[in-house]
Amino acid sequence: MLILAASLATACGDDGGAAAETADTSGTEDASDTADTSDTADTSDTADTSDTADTSDTTDTSDTGEDPTPFQQAVEALGGARALAGLELLQIDSTGTRAFDYEGETPGGVVEVSTYTTSYAFDLTNHDIRVDTERTPLFEALQFFPPSNFSVVVNGDVGGISPQVGFIPPGPTASQYVGALRNQQRFFNPHFILRDGLADPTLIGDGGEEEFDGRAHRIITFAGDIAEVRLFVDAETGSISKLETLENHVLTRDTDLEVHYLAWQSRGALAFPDVVELYVGGELVHGETRDAVVIEPRLADDAFELPPEAVDATADPNALEFGEQTHHVVDAFFNLGSFYPEESAITPTQLAPGVTAMLVPGAANSLVVSYDQGLVVFEAPGTPAHGSNLIDAIAAEYPAMPITHIVQSHFHQDHASGVRSFIAEETTLVVGEGVGDFWQGILAAESTIRPDALAGANVTPVIEELALDDTLVIDDPNVTITIHHISTNPHSEDMVIGLIDVDGQRFVYEADLYNAGLGLTAVIGGPESLFENLRTLGIIDTDCSSDVPLTIVPAHGVPQTLQVSLAELAGQTIDVDCN
Repeated sequence: MLILAASLATACGDDGGAAAETADTSGTEDASDTADTSDTADTSDTADTSDTADTSDTTDTSDTGEDPTPFQQAVEALGGARALAGLELLQIDSTGTRAFDYEGETPGGVVEVSTYTTSYAFDLTNHDIRVDTERTPLFEALQFFPPSNFSVVVNGDVGGISPQVGFIPPGPTASQYVGALRNQQRFFNPHFILRDGLADPTLIGDGGEEEFDGRAHRIITFAGDIAEVRLFVDAETGSISKLETLENHVLTRDTDLEVHYLAWQSRGALAFPDVVELYVGGELVHGETRDAVVIEPRLADDAFELPPEAVDATADPNALEFGEQTHHVVDAFFNLGSFYPEESAITPTQLAPGVTAMLVPGAANSLVVSYDQGLVVFEAPGTPAHGSNLIDAIAAEYPAMPITHIVQSHFHQDHASGVRSFIAEETTLVVGEGVGDFWQGILAAESTIRPDALAGANVTPVIEELALDDTLVIDDPNVTITIHHISTNPHSEDMVIGLIDVDGQRFVYEADLYNAGLGLTAVIGGPESLFENLRTLGIIDTDCSSDVPLTIVPAHGVPQTLQVSLAELAGQTIDVDCN
C-alpha cells in the first residue's frame, strides 16, 4: 500500500522555514489558468506511471458502455486516472483551527488548541513531506505566548524538526508524530487513497449506497491496515463528500472518525476540496481551508533535506504504528507543543515510608500510598500501555500488595487513559461526582484497533463517585488518606485532590491546578483555586502555612515543599491570597 509519510512541528522563535523559501510558485499558483483539466491530461513529461498503475481496467468504461463503478466515478471527478497516477509533486497552502476532545470542564465538546497557517509540500515518488507552519496558541495560558514558526521534513519513516517547537527541542521527529501526520494527510487528501486503489485494485470494494447531507452517495470501501476506510461519492457529481473509518483513541478506544470535504475546485489537472473538516466521535476537532493548491510546483533543491540535528534520526516501529492508529490525539497534543508517547519512563521516588511518587518527566506523575489493606494509587495517565507499565513498576516497589483503589483526579485524556489497565486488575475507581456514566462507557468500550488489558478481561468495574465537596477516607494506624472532591476550580468539574498524613508529614496530590517546579501553570486561575481549596479544607491556614511539613505532589512537575512552592508562585507574580 502506498502510504505517505508526514510530520509537523512548532517553534517558539521567529526563525522557522517559510513556505515561500521552499517553493517558487510564481506563475503557477492559479493552476486553473494554466492546465488542461480534461480527463485525458497529458502527464507524459512529468511522470512514468507504467510501473505504478494499470488504469485501463478500473477507469475506462467508454468502450463497454457500462456504468462506472463508484471508484471510477470518483477518479474521473478528480481529473482522471492518468493525472492522478502521474502526480509527483504537490503543494497545499492552508489555514486552520485545531482543537481536542476530552479536555474541557465536563465530558463532551472540544477545546481550541491553536490556529495555524501551513504550507505542505509532498514528493509522492520518494515519500517525502515538508511542512512549514506559523502557529498561534489558543489554549489556556499558552494563548499569551507569541506565534511560533517551525519547519518539519520527513523522509519515509523518519523526520526532523527545526527550530524549537514548544517543549520540543530541535532534532528528530518522534515516530508517533511521523505516523500521525502521514495518516492525517492521507485522510485530508483522498487522492492518495485512490492512488493506492489504482496501484492495487484488490483493495477496492463496493459499499452500496447511502444518503448523506440530503444527497444520494455511492460508497467505496478500502481495506486498511488499521480499519476499513469508506469514501462517500456523490452519485450525481462524483465528488467525494466524506470519509469514514475507525481510529484508536487513548481514552475512548475504538472511535468513529469522519473527514468532510467541501467546495471541490479544479486546480489544474486535478480537483481538490477548498475545505476539509475532521470529526472525532461526532465532534469537529480540526477545520482547514486551502488557500492555494499547486500541482508540480518548483521546489528548492534542498526542500526535503532533513535538518542537521536530525540526520541520524531512526524510526521506532511500535511508536510509528501507535501514531498511525491514534493520529488525532497525537496531532492535537503536538499542537500544544509536545509529543504524546504511548509509553514513558517511570522513576519511582520515595517521599516517605509507604509513599512513592512515580515520576514521569514530560508527562503525568502518579502517587502510590500503602496502607494495611494494600495500595491506593493516584492517577492512571497516558495510555493503557502506560497504565500497564505503571502497574508493573508499582509491583516492583511493593511486591505482593494489591492495588485496592485508583483515584482519578479528573477525566482528561492525558490524565485518565491508563484507568482501563487498573480496572482489568479489579481495582476500585474513585472519581468526582457527575462522571460515573461517562466512565461506565469508557470501561465498556471496544478496544480492537490497539487492544489493551481490559479488552480481554472478564471484569465488572466498581466505580465510587465522590459527592461534590465530600471526602473519602482510607486509613490504618499509620496513614490517613483523604480524597476531596473540590468544587472551586476552573479546570474540571469532577476534580479531586488527595491528602496523605503519614510519619508526621503531609502530602497533597493535585493535577493541573499548579505545575509545581515547571515555572508555568497552563490553567488560568489554577494555583489560586488550589490554595483557596487548601485553606477551605484546613490543610493550610489563612497565611498559607502548615503546622506539619507539607509537600505538593503535582501531576505535571516535581514534588515541592509548601515554602518552595509559595516562593515559585511569588516569582511568577501569582497571588494565592496568603494573609
